[in-house]
Amino acid sequence: MIFRLPFLKKPFPKNPFGEKPQASKAQYLNLFMKTIKTKNIYLDNIEQKNGFSVNTEWFNELSLVTQTCIKKSDLNFNHGRLLYSYLSKYISEFKENNDQLTILETGTARGFSSICMSKAIIDRETKGKIITIDCLPHNKKMFWNCISDLEGKKTREELLCKWQIELSNIVFIQGWTIETLKRLGIFRVNFAFLDAQHTKDSVLKEFSFIEKELYKNSEVIGTAPYIETQGLISSGSFLKGVYLYGIDPEYEETVSSISSHIIDGSLSSLKDDENYFVAIGDILALQMGVEVGDYLNILVPDTGLGIAGIFPRTKKFKISAIFSVGSPEIDQNFGYIGIQNASKLLRMGNYVHGVRLKYKDLFQSSIEVREDLARLREGLDKPLTAITWERTYGTLFEAIQNERFLVAFMLFMLVILSAYNLMSMLVMTVNEKKSQIAILMTMGATSSVIRNVFLFFGSIVGIVGIIIGSIVGLMIALNFGNIISFIEMTFNVKFLKVYFIDYFPVDIRPEWVGSISFITFIFCALFTIYPSKIASNIDPVEVLKYE
Repeated sequence: MIFRLPFLKKPFPKNPFGEKPQASKAQYLNLFMKTIKTKNIYLDNIEQKNGFSVNTEWFNELSLVTQTCIKKSDLNFNHGRLLYSYLSKYISEFKENNDQLTILETGTARGFSSICMSKAIIDRETKGKIITIDCLPHNKKMFWNCISDLEGKKTREELLCKWQIELSNIVFIQGWTIETLKRLGIFRVNFAFLDAQHTKDSVLKEFSFIEKELYKNSEVIGTAPYIETQGLISSGSFLKGVYLYGIDPEYEETVSSISSHIIDGSLSSLKDDENYFVAIGDILALQMGVEVGDYLNILVPDTGLGIAGIFPRTKKFKISAIFSVGSPEIDQNFGYIGIQNASKLLRMGNYVHGVRLKYKDLFQSSIEVREDLARLREGLDKPLTAITWERTYGTLFEAIQNERFLVAFMLFMLVILSAYNLMSMLVMTVNEKKSQIAILMTMGATSSVIRNVFLFFGSIVGIVGIIIGSIVGLMIALNFGNIISFIEMTFNVKFLKVYFIDYFPVDIRPEWVGSISFITFIFCALFTIYPSKIASNIDPVEVLKYE
């Protein structure tokens, strides 16, 4: 994955590697053989201590092509072994978190260090991205002071063409280091290799920035750039307006679950920036009568203004995936294309519409994003805005909040009704037992004793009801998902479609159960006061004279 962002404000520097090959093939090979035959006990000990060492055959091939060069110092390519070993050790300790690694490199040069770190990511079977910054362009043909120069000028991409798997984890950015760091907006760095200007002051300055700025927020667990637009999608005589999102599948996976809703095909093809692929919803596919592998046309407004005004642009896309999230609104009105293709289609160059962030705590995200926004604005010369999920899905969120309020109100009314039923039962009991109460009073029972009897009786009934109700309620709650599924299958209905989920999440909180039980008991106790007062005010003479 390659990004080329316009972060190079100063003039492009003179090629530090020269304008011609620096040595013959024999000289490069002699230097290579001398280096690999030299025993390095220090590196061997570090690899043994860390428990990780790079594959020698793989490493030597990479070193020969990219790092065997004519230098004034004896320093050559063994730092790649260090990076691989230390990063592998870090990943082995980090892997339990199951988060995606963010690795920062300043000073890409030929890309040797980036490839070594990417190899560690692949070998440890983890997820990660290496963001590497260099003033030299990625796609400009130039000499690199290596054996490949003997074949003529090459781009960095051409120089590293043998390592396509490793390249998939690397994001190349052209720019001056400090200036680019301030504008890049990285929220978290797990591992950094600072190798840009090769001076003590510059490295310390880079480290200080990373330490103070990039490590501040560990709450961000996913980031994904995007481009959005509206367009018309057509196949044959069918024509329909849709919302299109340009995404990078790997990044998108860190912030959304769209990949888990793919029912046919794969999103991975959206990474292809040479061919045009699209993912559409199952309802839209059914309406158009298309499937994976078919072609359709997408028409978008051209952002360029011509003599006659704005004209639309049309491009043929191949369907690579069909998704189903369970919401008709999305499944028939949304489509996904590759972010690079979206950039070409809309003529956006190196820019995107925004970056989506995913935080660990959903309900703290609004606070976190405000803090991040304030911090980023300090280092950028352009205004930034942020939209939280509460604003984006405000209507849905408000509906859920209203439903929660309604449920709470209904629960309160049920408690009141239950307490009222208890009071009614006690009043009926008092009326039925008037003669017995009168006899007890004639035998010496005081009004307070009679009142306490009914208060105790009402409390016991309330406690027993709370215990039984809590047990039954908890059993239903624990099996509510199965109950909902059974009802949906039996009666062929869908309760959860509107919320884009296929199961009913249950969160049982003991403090809530305890609070509701306590409040219910209080109301039951209060509602027993009236019938107990009636019982204590009975006149034995009036009751017994008719017996």
